[in-house]
Amino acid sequence: MKTISNIKTNQENDGSQLQSNILIISPNKFLKLSGFLIFFSLTCHLIGVYAINNYPHWHIANMINQFFNLDEEATFPAFFSSVLLLLSSILLFVISTQKKEKNYYRHWQVLGFVFLFLCLDEIISIHEQIAVEVQLRLNQRGIGDLNGFIYYSWVIPYAVFSLAAVLYFFKFVLSLPPKVKTLFLVGGCIYVSGALGCELIEGFYKKNYPGNTTMMGLYVIIEEVFEMLGVTIFVYALLLHAASLNIAVRFENLKRDRTKNNI
Repeated sequence: MKTISNIKTNQENDGSQLQSNILIISPNKFLKLSGFLIFFSLTCHLIGVYAINNYPHWHIANMINQFFNLDEEATFPAFFSSVLLLLSSILLFVISTQKKEKNYYRHWQVLGFVFLFLCLDEIISIHEQIAVEVQLRLNQRGIGDLNGFIYYSWVIPYAVFSLAAVLYFFKFVLSLPPKVKTLFLVGGCIYVSGALGCELIEGFYKKNYPGNTTMMGLYVIIEEVFEMLGVTIFVYALLLHAASLNIAVRFENLKRDRTKNNI
């Protein structure tokens, strides 16, 4: 990312000037920054887990584990994942404005709402509430959790939703430029593998091997890293596509300079 600061935009009657700080999102610099933050989150998680297991009475150990544990909510990794999902949604809506008179305009918008929902889910754990209702109905029908594979029962409606999304967006994805299409597919596969695939295996281990904390910890790491990595690749693809459409993705903050010219 690069910043262009103190660009004068106009001058008002009272002699004050408006200045703007502009943050332009570069695809390559975003990729490097996001990759670093994923590595940083993983490193801090591992340090926190090691410290809490070996030095449980250390205040710093509890603090690191509290802020960087990949398996907890209200942590830095969870916040970062939410930001990535929100950025995806914003970029999708921005791109859709350029596609209004062309094919697949609705697909860009629908995908924007999908990522907005995923962002909200990451923040307020909608899937946990869905899991309660799904598990209740499974128990009423005597199905149970299929030996742990649907221990986290929210995976059932989300798997159905994922299949429906594949069918709905199939032709849309094929219509994209080759590089963007490849990145969409790679990012999507990595994200779904982490969010759904690892959750299925994690549920099986939690049900059948509750004492195997090492494997559980490993699956948590794979799940969360895959989710962050998948969305990172997706955002990178969106930024590349936006650039190809001559869309300048930037954030601008205006501030007023009250310095008046002396006459």
